[in-house]
Formats: sequence, C-alpha cells, structure tokens
Amino acid sequence: LREDNEMTTALPRVKSRSGSVDDITYKIIGSGPALVLLPLGLAPSAWSSVASDLPQNFTVVHLGGPRLGILPVLETRGAVSHTKPFSFGHMVRGLVDRLNIPVQKESHVLEIGSGSGVLLRDLCRRRPKALLTGVDFNPYLVEEAKSLVERAGMSSNVRFEVGNAEDLSNFEDNPFDAVMSVTVAEELDADKMIASMIRVCKPGGYIGIVVRATDIPFGLHACLPREELAKFENQFVFENDRAPSCATASLYKRLHGFKLSDLVYGPFLTVYTDPDGVVERFRISGYVSTLEAG
Repeated sequence: LREDNEMTTALPRVKSRSGSVDDITYKIIGSGPALVLLPLGLAPSAWSSVASDLPQNFTVVHLGGPRLGILPVLETRGAVSHTKPFSFGHMVRGLVDRLNIPVQKESHVLEIGSGSGVLLRDLCRRRPKALLTGVDFNPYLVEEAKSLVERAGMSSNVRFEVGNAEDLSNFEDNPFDAVMSVTVAEELDADKMIASMIRVCKPGGYIGIVVRATDIPFGLHACLPREELAKFENQFVFENDRAPSCATASLYKRLHGFKLSDLVYGPFLTVYTDPDGVVERFRISGYVSTLEAG
C-alpha cells in the first residue's frame, strides 16, 4: 500500500501492525516495497510456503475477513433467510433438527469441514446450551472462523481446530452426541470419513451427512442450448461409482455398510435464484471458464 498523488482518496494510515477496516483484516510484516496477499480460495497451504521469505524483501500485507476469498460464498450460502425457504441454510437446519440436539440441555456437537463457521454460529443461536466444535483441514478457514465467532460473542460455546476428516485423530472415542458433515465427502475418502464420524460419536448419538447431488441436474431452469447446458453440468461432476469421494446417491449405499440404525434418507432441493448473488456468481464464473476452455 502506498500514497499516490494521483489518487483521489487517500488510503487510511495504519498505526499498528495488525487490525481491521470495514470487515477486512490486515497483518503487516517486513520492510521494503508493499506486497498485498489476498486469500487463496480453499487452498490449505495458502501463502505458507513463502510466508517466511517474503518479509525479508517486502512489506507484506496479509488481508482477510468475511468479504474476501471464499468466505463471502460460504457465509452467503449458509445464511438463513425467511424469504428463501429452499435455501442451503434452511436445508442444513432441517438436517440439524434430525440430529435431536436438545434446546435446554447441554450437548456436544462436532461439524466436520466447518469452513467459516457459519453453520455452527446459526446452530449456537438455536441451541444456546450446546458446546460446538468445528474441525477443518484448512488453517486459514479455522482462523477466520475463530475471528467471526469471537465477534459474534460465541467463543464460550463454539471452538474450531485444524483436523483431518478421514481420521479425526484430534479426538478420543465417543465424545460427541451428534456429528455432522455438509458437502465435505466430495473432497476425500468418504468411507474413512464416515468411519471416523462413527468413532467419535457416542453410542445412541446421531450422525448427519449432506453431499452434493451431482447425479441430479444442477441447472434445472437454465435457459441454455443443450450442448452448453452439458458443459455447465460437467463442472459439478465429482466422482464415479468407484471413486473414494461421494457426491451422489451412492451415499445411501455406503451408509448401509456401517452398523447404523434408524437411517433416514432423502434428497433436499436448494434453490439459487439471485443472478447477482455471491453464490450464483461463483457458480457462473466456473461455467464461463468451462466455455472459454472448450
């Protein structure tokens, strides 16, 4: 960041080496020409491979917060709006309601792949006595989730830590009353994740899993020629029948391989209708990239 006589609006002077301005957090380290680093989507390593070298030659400005990177997508997707009854957030609330988490009694709940923490913050508002833990493979998202939950005043009930969904070695056996995972099994070995969820769940506890339905058309109402619609749909394909990940109704078959009782299955339709929405623009950008590459 630098002052420029040609700029019409001067940048705010930063007195400290870290802080925030309008929901954008910053951390400044090093000396030399300014180098601004933005969040790198879902990349777990982010800038860590060069973080120690860059400050030797640059004044490095690390930016973060809920307005940058993948966070606006996660936060908007998980938000609950009374005007959008078929939203992603409402779908997750339906899952949580099936997990039998009591309202007036303490319970321990784990979310695997907690991302920005938006789902656990909503759960904390609805289950204020619950003790909630989020685990994510991405250290950047874990730190952002901690910051957001602290700003929301929920730190006494909600915590986050880095962990691997395929083994959950952070935890002993059976500490949680309920364990949930939302759109994570698409990215890893789903059977290992399910086995880990069962291991850390108390006997008689509840497990809830949501995966994307790539075996159902995503663009149901997309007004596109057939050939272009096929390209649009191809960007959401995550697996085949033999893949370790899971993004189809094969989830049902997988769950039958574990010793679970009272299984409840069923697809839930979520609707994205705002052409200017963050999630919609995120999806459309992938489609445009597919067309340009093809």
